[in-house]
Amino acid sequence: MKHLAVTFAIFMGALLAASPALHAQATLVKTIDLSTWTGVPVSTAQPPIPVPSNVIVAPSYVQVPQPAPGSSFSLTGIAVDPVSNTIYVADHASSNVYLIDGAINAVSSAAYTYGLYGNIDGVPPALSGTAGNVVTTVIANPATNRWLFMGEFGGGQFSGTTFVENVVGQAMQSGGAWDPVTGNVYGATGDALWVTQGLKWLNFALSSCNTTVLNPMTLRVYTSCILGYSGSGLAQIPNYGIVGVDGGSPDMQARIGRGTPRPASWYTLQNANGQPAGLAVNANTNRLYVAAATSPTSLDVIDLSTNTIVASLPGLPDQSSDFLIGGIYPLPLPRPIAINTLTNRIFVLNSVSSTISVFDGNTNALIGTISIPVPDGAIVSVPVPPSTIMQDVKTGNTYFNRVITSPNSVGTLTSLGGAIALAVNETSNTLYVANVNGTVSVFALDPPTAPAKFSVNGVIKNAQGLPAAGITVNAVGAFASASAVTDSTGLFVLTGLQFGGYAIAPSSSSFSFSPASQNVSVIDRNIGGLTFQANPPIAPASYTLSPWTMIGAGVTTTATVTLNQPAPAAGAVLTLASSDPKAAKVSSTVTIPAGQSSISFPVQGSGVSATTTVTLTATYNGGTASASLTVAPGDSLKIGKATFSPSTHLLTVAATGTNSQATLNVFLASNNQLLGTMVNQGGGTFSFSQPFLAGTPASVSVVSNLGGKTGQGVTLVP
Repeated sequence: MKHLAVTFAIFMGALLAASPALHAQATLVKTIDLSTWTGVPVSTAQPPIPVPSNVIVAPSYVQVPQPAPGSSFSLTGIAVDPVSNTIYVADHASSNVYLIDGAINAVSSAAYTYGLYGNIDGVPPALSGTAGNVVTTVIANPATNRWLFMGEFGGGQFSGTTFVENVVGQAMQSGGAWDPVTGNVYGATGDALWVTQGLKWLNFALSSCNTTVLNPMTLRVYTSCILGYSGSGLAQIPNYGIVGVDGGSPDMQARIGRGTPRPASWYTLQNANGQPAGLAVNANTNRLYVAAATSPTSLDVIDLSTNTIVASLPGLPDQSSDFLIGGIYPLPLPRPIAINTLTNRIFVLNSVSSTISVFDGNTNALIGTISIPVPDGAIVSVPVPPSTIMQDVKTGNTYFNRVITSPNSVGTLTSLGGAIALAVNETSNTLYVANVNGTVSVFALDPPTAPAKFSVNGVIKNAQGLPAAGITVNAVGAFASASAVTDSTGLFVLTGLQFGGYAIAPSSSSFSFSPASQNVSVIDRNIGGLTFQANPPIAPASYTLSPWTMIGAGVTTTATVTLNQPAPAAGAVLTLASSDPKAAKVSSTVTIPAGQSSISFPVQGSGVSATTTVTLTATYNGGTASASLTVAPGDSLKIGKATFSPSTHLLTVAATGTNSQATLNVFLASNNQLLGTMVNQGGGTFSFSQPFLAGTPASVSVVSNLGGKTGQGVTLVP
């Protein structure tokens, strides 16, 4: 899985508020009326599209009368680029995308997008109706200062008002996401989830997917889909679930649709009540907010480190009976969600009531409601006759309510006239709300009451490049600390980190890590892309004895145990054992200090009646190293001669012993200086001859590794 070092630029704004507010309400500072802009939208000629050999022609469907909005506009989407301070507003009625200068909150230009589509193999749109190749969603990419739009038949990418390239991906309202790192575009169309890159089609999953969102820090993509999948190693995904795709993986295509999904990169959440209608990610807290996952009136909070719902916040208006007709599929009416990650405020748009529910992500509570006025006459309802097939009902400003209002009706089509999409500009702490009638409401949000908090993420893999799961990672700073555990893909996300420096270090009794830690400075944004290597499990690699592998009673030899890598931060406690404790004695445990690879300790022989072979073992972390030690009965020694020649400076010693396998060493008696080891001549005889230049030795000692010891004066010879 690719995890690139990426910092998603998010400006912090004021760290501290001048005074706290009772509720996170917003102050309307301006209403931008797009109809007052007198400029001319920039048009782009559609690039030539190859003519396919087989053109797909859709069957004919009965068109339902569609109520008109209160004006000629039909806004469907809005996006903010906080880096360039530009707001992009999509108008489905005119196919224009309006560019608003956030510094003055006024329209600066517009791009006409009709006809810019890129269907598979160039097949032109065959379905009639108002969806077609008209803009329904708009997305900004602050990393490239570009934006793109998508509709039911693709879209296009722009820089300012300059066309860059077609986009083959399709998306309905609130159905698009754009990866700032890989450039992948994800589009939920109501009948599929598309994964594309420009005109390059990567893959798609056949399912009624209605909304999708990307976590720019972890490159995880989440989408709400009504149909389940099954595959090797993956049980049926629950209906009305949320499917998470690892967007940074090179083999992502195999994990979508009918390929072979891998449990490590898919996440599902059961929703027994209905398909979620809105998704948003707070990358600072690594939490996913879902509209109507556990109930039609709840905002559900999902911890993406564990993929579990940690809170279900009540208070949303019930829109469970209201549907958007995307293509020919009835889908939950989109419920856009915007998040100010610096204040941890969540804004959920309720288009039927034209309100915005405001939640505090720190306390997990509904703290306010923003109301957007609806123009007089903008809401119109018409009954839907029985046996009517609805197709491409006016996107963005019309919804189907399944509540039966008369004997000859299966429900009603009702137009929306108020709030339809929203986005937060964290640079200016401003909320922008696109309204169906062609206006954009600009709200100044309450300033932060506490320093912003951010996240740090990374990946841990082993030497073979495989993810290391279940590793605890700690962040330690002067004012805050955090911990996280790597998931099955090796990803960790540390959250709640305020301004300051932090040491990021993995910790495990089974592994060491390269590097052992990394220092990061959290200033005004999240930090991603840290990488660590988990080295093989720490275990004893060798067990050696020196100077003797055979000893007698009371004799000590030195054992050294070496690990295959340095000991972890807490040190490595080795368990020592002797196969015959009566013959050879060792401590029960010994500790190798943190960062060191070996330790030495004594092994002492005891009295035995016959030569005994003892196996010594050192065990740690499931690994064992061993050495073989021979313990023999004690021996006796006798020096036959010890001579020194002043003229040649040659010291000669001859000795005999009762054990021919013994090792005899010669020492200078005056200071116990080791002079050397005698040569075993066989049959229990030993000899030693070596120059001695430090004066004239008076006497020598001969010591056996089996415990024998004797001494004698040195005779001078010519």
